[in-house]
Amino acid sequence: VKENALSAMLDFCRSCEDKRVIRNATAAVANLATDADSRPSIIKEGGVDLLVKILCSSRDHKTQAYIADSLAKLAQDENSRASVVNAGALPQLITVFSTSKDVVVISNCAGALANLALDASVRPQIIPSGAVKTLVQFCNTVFSEDPKVLQNSTNALRNVSLHPNSIDQLVQDNAVSALIELCDLSEDVIVLRHSAQTLRN
Repeated sequence: VKENALSAMLDFCRSCEDKRVIRNATAAVANLATDADSRPSIIKEGGVDLLVKILCSSRDHKTQAYIADSLAKLAQDENSRASVVNAGALPQLITVFSTSKDVVVISNCAGALANLALDASVRPQIIPSGAVKTLVQFCNTVFSEDPKVLQNSTNALRNVSLHPNSIDQLVQDNAVSALIELCDLSEDVIVLRHSAQTLRN
């Protein structure tokens, strides 16, 4: 049943130009991607390439959020991570992340970047891309009312900081002072843990 539903949703994404249909179809794919057993099917059906293609062209915030959520979930799995990177998702996620004003889009893109940065080969691509500066900006306490933005942004910085060449970029983009401020002001245990681990690295 899930595979039939997935095929139908991807077909809608391929053939339909109605943004509401595409939005609902990408929402369904994001829900399916929650199930680890469904993720290989999404890749096999060409879903990753399709999602990245839509992300390149869509200006609908909800569609962008659903796609980023799908990519974040797919990037949780080591085997799926390469497919997400090979589809060209990383630069598109960084572009949307750096330009969006929508909190959910920002949060989901940060989550996707955090999961992609679990791969040591991806970190060198993130470091010079400008994403670190944007992540630091979203660590500003002005976003403290949205815990997912802070949690995902600090998680992404932590994972990027595992690369030995990240230190100069983190310092240059004022990550140290931003994370110290978070450690002083945040009461979110997850944010505190990510911040402290980044500073330790």
